[in-house]
Amino acid sequence: MAKMKFSGDRDHATYRHELFLLNGKLLDGYSKHSGHDEVLDKNRLLLNVISRIVANGYLEKCYHLKFYTNLRLGHERDTLLVEMSQRGYESYGAAQLNMGLQTYLTALYEQIAKHGLAVAPTTTPDRRQDRAQTDTFAFTKGRFKKHDELVAFCQKLITTGTAERFRVESFYYKYMELFPETSPQKAVQNEAQKQIQALTNKFNAR
Repeated sequence: MAKMKFSGDRDHATYRHELFLLNGKLLDGYSKHSGHDEVLDKNRLLLNVISRIVANGYLEKCYHLKFYTNLRLGHERDTLLVEMSQRGYESYGAAQLNMGLQTYLTALYEQIAKHGLAVAPTTTPDRRQDRAQTDTFAFTKGRFKKHDELVAFCQKLITTGTAERFRVESFYYKYMELFPETSPQKAVQNEAQKQIQALTNKFNAR
């Protein structure tokens, strides 16, 4: 039996989401599928959308997720409700008053803190990243040679208003997780190793 495919109904959906994948792609979706009715309880609907996306593994596949009220006036006018990353979340406006959603998110991140993500992200860059080299948020090995370069890049994105702080911070932490050589701990280790090697060379030269 062929797998049923759904298409988002952007003209009638209450909510819209953007999923920023580790391979550089952006998935844009809606809470309503064409030919199907939405849940009447819109608080429950938002909870259902977010929990379904998490259950389908997208928290592991993404470094940033955003959920909006779909105002149907252009994406730039949609109201941001929730931002998520593998490290935490922020909720805004009406989403802060959605007690079912807040309970779910609190429990979700408590479980992540205790047990980690259900599926660990791969530390090997997806080959499709080659097509995302020009993407500001491409996870490409060797893009930053050291931690200072990564920090400077992220600071520039924030100070110039190129991207929101939450997304930049999500990128920063995820990049260090995927490529530990850019972490500050690795930089300290490398410096210590250099100093030890210098002392060893000095001692052997006597």
